[in-house]
Amino acid sequence: MSIASSVHLVFAAPDITASTGALVAVNGTPVRQIESAAGRFLAGTPQRKRVIGSILLAWPYALAQLGFPSKGGATEYRLQDADGQIIDLKVDHENTALASTLYPRSEHGRADPAWEPGTFVKIITGTGIGLSIALPSFFDPGETALAKAISNAAEQVTAHAHSPLLIDVRGNTGGDFLKTMPLIDAIAGSARRQVVVLVDKFTFSAAIVFVAILKHRLGDRLRILGEDMGDGLAFFAEGGLLDLPASRAAVRYSSAFHDWKTGCIDETTPPEIAHHIVAVGSLDLDGPCIAEPTVAKADGDLYRHILTRLTS
Repeated sequence: MSIASSVHLVFAAPDITASTGALVAVNGTPVRQIESAAGRFLAGTPQRKRVIGSILLAWPYALAQLGFPSKGGATEYRLQDADGQIIDLKVDHENTALASTLYPRSEHGRADPAWEPGTFVKIITGTGIGLSIALPSFFDPGETALAKAISNAAEQVTAHAHSPLLIDVRGNTGGDFLKTMPLIDAIAGSARRQVVVLVDKFTFSAAIVFVAILKHRLGDRLRILGEDMGDGLAFFAEGGLLDLPASRAAVRYSSAFHDWKTGCIDETTPPEIAHHIVAVGSLDLDGPCIAEPTVAKADGDLYRHILTRLTS
């Protein structure tokens, strides 16, 4: 997984004994050299390339095609743990799985590629500092749960109209931003509220739009912390996935143009989205905030730390 500008081992199959740590080399080749060779095959922004490029380092066939083949039916990894110790790991190819089952169709930044959010909204109150709301996803196949959760969050935001607010959209790969508009309206309803939003390279699509509209509404009252998001403000969205029958490759296509930088639309922009598009200009970070995948308690500690600094 890509954390900041490095690739880390964060999870291994139960039958593989491995420590977590930063990946230094694969098959004796420095990771930076492999990433450089892979760059021409990866589309999008540098952050998007970091998100989707990590899988190539665990894909023996891809490594061979890039010119860094495994030997003896096993891929060799060199890691450096948090204490600076070097760890060598060899993974036998008998442990491989079909790449199509693991390819990051939804690049959420969790160790488990099959991760799904347990809830669309998680609210933390009662800290005496402010209100924290985690929004892990805007993709709701059932089309009702997200709207209900957003409505409840909007009520909480309105009830705490004078409290500082933290919104966490790290790892939110998008979905339907239109269903989040009641929450945006509630956040913007207080003229004095200070708001901070957490983003990362796994923030995509509708989650970027959510931040863009907040920035347009709040201006300097919104602070953006984290790292550059997965895409810029002009991108193609909607569309879907095609599973090619012969190769079994999954091809992602996008069919609708969004331009939240200049506010422009074209014939592919759905009318309901065009109605909301505004010229945001840029979404520059106000400060860094990069964390490894954490448990809920650690996130709560991070939220309190940021809110304390916001109010001091």
